[in-house]
Amino acid sequence: MRRLARLLHLLAGMLFSMFVFGQPNNLNTHILDADDGLADAVVRAIGQDKYGYIWIGTVSGLNRYDGTSFKRYFSEPGKPFCIPASVSRCIFSDTQGDLWIGFNNGLYRFDHRTENFYPVKGTEHWEIKKIRQDPVSQQLILQTSKGLVSVEKGSFRFHWMLSGQVNTVRDLEVKDSSLLVITDSLLYKIDLSSGKILRFSAPLVSENSMNKIAVARDGVIWIVCGGAPNALLKIDPSLKKSERIDLDKTRGEPLGNNGINSILVDHRNRIWLATYANWLYTYDDNTRTTSWYMNWNPYAPTLPRYITSPVFQSKNHVIWVPTEGYGVCYFHPDRNLFLTHTPFGTLLPQSSFWGRAAAAEPNGNLWFGWASGLSRVMAGTDSITHWNNYGHSKMLHNNSIRSLAWENDSTIWIGTAKGVNRYNSLTDSMYFDDPDHQLPHVFYWSIKKDSRQNIWFGVGNGLYFKSAGDNRIHRSIEIPELKPVIDTGVRVIYEDSEKRLWLGMDGTGLRMYDPDRHEVQMWKASPTGKASLLGNTITAITQDKSGLIWISSFNGLTSYNTLTGQFKQYTTEEGLPAAKCSGLLVDDANRLWIATTAGLAMLDNSRRQFTLFTTDDGLPTLEFTDMPAFRKSNGNFLFPSMGGFIEFDPLQVKPQFNESNLYLASIKIFDKPYTTDINTEELSELFLKGNENFISFQMVDLNNNNPNQRFFAYRLEDVDQDWVVNNSGIASYTKLPGGDYIFRYKTSADAEQWVVPEKTLRVHIETVYYKSSWFWLTMLSLLCIFSYLWYRNLLRQQKKIYLLQSRAQLLEKEKAMAMFEALKQQLNPHFLFNSLSSLGSLIRTDQGLAGKFLESLSKTYRYILQSRNNDLISLEEEIKFVSSYIRLLETRFQSALKTELDIETGKLNRKIVPVTLQNLIDNAIKHNSIDQDMPLVIRIFTEGQYVVVRNNIQKKGIVETSNRQGLQQLKTLYTYFTQQPILIEESPLIFQVKIPLI
Repeated sequence: MRRLARLLHLLAGMLFSMFVFGQPNNLNTHILDADDGLADAVVRAIGQDKYGYIWIGTVSGLNRYDGTSFKRYFSEPGKPFCIPASVSRCIFSDTQGDLWIGFNNGLYRFDHRTENFYPVKGTEHWEIKKIRQDPVSQQLILQTSKGLVSVEKGSFRFHWMLSGQVNTVRDLEVKDSSLLVITDSLLYKIDLSSGKILRFSAPLVSENSMNKIAVARDGVIWIVCGGAPNALLKIDPSLKKSERIDLDKTRGEPLGNNGINSILVDHRNRIWLATYANWLYTYDDNTRTTSWYMNWNPYAPTLPRYITSPVFQSKNHVIWVPTEGYGVCYFHPDRNLFLTHTPFGTLLPQSSFWGRAAAAEPNGNLWFGWASGLSRVMAGTDSITHWNNYGHSKMLHNNSIRSLAWENDSTIWIGTAKGVNRYNSLTDSMYFDDPDHQLPHVFYWSIKKDSRQNIWFGVGNGLYFKSAGDNRIHRSIEIPELKPVIDTGVRVIYEDSEKRLWLGMDGTGLRMYDPDRHEVQMWKASPTGKASLLGNTITAITQDKSGLIWISSFNGLTSYNTLTGQFKQYTTEEGLPAAKCSGLLVDDANRLWIATTAGLAMLDNSRRQFTLFTTDDGLPTLEFTDMPAFRKSNGNFLFPSMGGFIEFDPLQVKPQFNESNLYLASIKIFDKPYTTDINTEELSELFLKGNENFISFQMVDLNNNNPNQRFFAYRLEDVDQDWVVNNSGIASYTKLPGGDYIFRYKTSADAEQWVVPEKTLRVHIETVYYKSSWFWLTMLSLLCIFSYLWYRNLLRQQKKIYLLQSRAQLLEKEKAMAMFEALKQQLNPHFLFNSLSSLGSLIRTDQGLAGKFLESLSKTYRYILQSRNNDLISLEEEIKFVSSYIRLLETRFQSALKTELDIETGKLNRKIVPVTLQNLIDNAIKHNSIDQDMPLVIRIFTEGQYVVVRNNIQKKGIVETSNRQGLQQLKTLYTYFTQQPILIEESPLIFQVKIPLI
């Protein structure tokens, strides 16, 4: 804030004792001091290195400025290669790019790569006052406290020049192959090729107090002569004629003791003269006049003014002015596009700077309304008339002027905070009322003459108008459409291209009155909706070339489309610099200019990008008053601000597209500076280790010192999908994998304009061995080999296991089959004995039945013999066998045994183990008693995927032939043929076995 205040005071202070109207003495001056990072504010030397960095020598150290920040160098006891404990007097970059600094106690060379300072031996007792270079031999030429000396670079051998003139050399300059040296009263020209010396005195040089010399681009030699009066000596390039110019006469008053201590001839041959106490003058040799760029301001008397060291112009034509205790000021002499109009002539209160309203007469005279009065500037002259109530009889209703409007060639209406005045230019009379005395003595926000010649008055509590029809004053309530909608003061009145009147209200929104259609529309801000006004206190209204209505308010900017009825809001989220807006104007390129509390904003014609102009661009202040802006007949804009009226040509105010001086100022790895054998600014390739993958790049544009109009775009190929734009110049990347990258970067003064040259840096990051492709290829190969070997071994092991399991299963099966065969063989003798006994009884009693019994017995044994070599047999064959077997049993047990067969036809082709059913029938007979009174019932049937053998339970007390292993052996046998188990189920009344069908 202190810096901004100083800038405001500096620019305001340039306008002294007059109304400054478009004068050339406006300079867009910037100040750098300790608040900005300068080591201290006492500046002794300024220079520029081969890259474009500005070097500033102060009494406590050296400072390198990149347009944004400083890097400082100090003397540190015990540390090698730092600057000495001395004050720098001059800074010079030679044609080979070496940077030389002259101190009070010697000459030093700065190494850009190591950032070390190397002293030149033999100069440690010399005060180095000025450094130049011989363009022929490339030797350095030093003006020292010991005299004039040339120094061979490399060997550092010294060659003394102008022996005997040790203490009388005042200044020197090199032009082409000649060295020009001045003493108090002599001029020497030394031919640097031949060593020939020419000496000039009177009449060419007729002064006895010469102290500074400069050579213009056209070869003219300019010498400052001190004493009283101050003078310039102009010497023709031929060195045959000269002219003495009395500066006191060109200025109109003497400089007195305010001597000139520095002269600079800039890139356009303009002569700049720096003084000890009154800052800067320029001398125009064509008009023989001197312009004073003073710094006086009654409200800030301590602004930078004392200049004791040489002024410097950098490669981008910026002029740098060192001061004694106030830092360094810099400005571009050709970029001062904003003119400031302020009221002076008497010492007025600070509020007198506040601009409120502007208007122009048909003859070109300009009227300015201030917070402290009214001023008229006559066209083409410096004649100014002021009206105010300070120390005079009452000249206005009130000093606070709020609105101005011309009714005709002779009458202007003046709205004040307490009434309206009329001024007649023909009679030079100021009136305090309208002719009919109908207008109230209240606050007048706005006065507007419409295309129908009506005059509208927006006052603090309503709306009035002077009708062109009857030439009388009327109230808005006389218009039926307006009566219900004018509910408070009218701050703004605007007529659009369709002759509709737009009324900006003081807290109740926006109104639109269409006199042709007798229609009124009204809008208010919605606290929730985006499709509405942003604020209800309207400060300005305008219309762009596409027909959109633009409304500024205390809460932001809004556009309204009269065709669609849609609002569009612009806030800080959309890039608007500040919420509070006031003056609005549209230029011929259809760009919208907005006065904000953060500076002057410009919205491009695509309505996407805001560009901000601030005090860094020459504005006297960031704050604009909440009043409308004015467009002059020549297209210039006038915006009222807290620092006066700001005038500019909108088509000329644009970002300055310099040829960029873009470099990488630094590279950091894990936020630590990275150093290489090549200076960072000259790097084209960067080689990093695999663990150096957290990188940040700092970009600088050394030709652009305005951070508001400096943008950087960068892209790391294969990482960034698109260009990244910022104005910090910092690009950071983390966890970059190893590989080759190309970092592309560029700069522009316009965030929307990127058709500019770009620079590239190749970046190679080593791949960590465990992240490299060869490592993973090797690991993959080894993994494949080990996997193959492991798989082969697994197959061998599985094969062995399968073989062992097969053998075990085979043995188990053979064992089960053997047990089953043993069971069958065991059952056969018993069955045979019982069958033969039954057959013997039948032979004696019933020979026919005995024959049938014998036939069934033979079928049974034939089936057993045929199936003993089969693992499985069909259920149909097993049922035929069981049927024959059941007939044998029924013959034997008669009615004591009952059997039932219920087999589904569809299941007969399924398989089971041979004699399974026969064994289960025998098992039922073996374990249950059989009696005529209690017959054993055996039922064989199919159920789902099973064949079931069920019997009623009537257990025997003793089973003589049971080994209790039959059913278990049968279950084991079936496990080799099916995964479905044999199910054995028993209840108090029933016992059944379910055999799975295969």
